[in-house]
Amino acid sequence: MYDIWRLRIQTTLSAYSMWEFVDSTLTYASQADAADWLKWKLLDNRVLGLMASTINNSLLTHVSYEWMDPVVCPSILKAL
Repeated sequence: MYDIWRLRIQTTLSAYSMWEFVDSTLTYASQADAADWLKWKLLDNRVLGLMASTINNSLLTHVSYEWMDPVVCPSILKAL
């Protein structure tokens, strides 16, 4: 089941040039300034919302929506 979900998510996010948040190609640390960091966090959270909407309700309790330290965890999506 996970493999099918992952393929759907990867295909969808790739179509919107957002897969980089998950595979860590585009990281918080690579952003140039505070404005870019804010934009990155906003987009990371938007994609998290999209991904969370595809997960069974019984699993949502395991999803953290809290912002994590970008050095420890480069993306909320990566953690998901």
